[in-house]
Amino acid sequence: MRDMALRNYCKNVNLNTDSTVEAALDHFTKFAADPGGYKSTIRDVFTTVMRTAIWYDKSDNSNWKKMWDLLQDSDWEADQRIYISALSRTDNQELLEQMIEESFKEGAKAGTWRYLYYVNFHGDHYDLAWEVLKTKWDEYALKYNSTSFTMGYLVEIPSVFDTQEKRNEVAEFFESKKDNIGSGAKTVAETLAVID
Repeated sequence: MRDMALRNYCKNVNLNTDSTVEAALDHFTKFAADPGGYKSTIRDVFTTVMRTAIWYDKSDNSNWKKMWDLLQDSDWEADQRIYISALSRTDNQELLEQMIEESFKEGAKAGTWRYLYYVNFHGDHYDLAWEVLKTKWDEYALKYNSTSFTMGYLVEIPSVFDTQEKRNEVAEFFESKKDNIGSGAKTVAETLAVID
């Protein structure tokens, strides 16, 4: 309950000088310096602290870079998901593109698909995610087209659009990929129905 309340509180950008935000940023700095020793101190607000660190990152994106390093060092998938979700909330498109590109490398944490999915649904970077999905479709399909739930997640990405023009674009794209969509084919109709 406290995590949800703080998360909602911190989302209001007018509060960026408030002591609650400052406290969350202070927690992040301490956690980044000693992840193993400090996590128990912020366990019940861990997700909120990570998101706040990105929402209120400095112009040099130093928190994003620290969190990226934390992700690389993490062996816990639950924490990896929290880091990726928070990292996806930056407004720096260059960092988002870098993160997605890194997700294709050997040993990427928490699954390649998750980075793009989180950039779309957690970071609200819909156009970027859609463009990347179209550009890198063959790479995603090669990796995941035999895994039903994963292809479904990827096909779901353009479901956020709400214009006829985008619906046509989405339909045309998936029609052109019908031989390389595997088990995600059933999700296409659902995605188009949501756009309608």
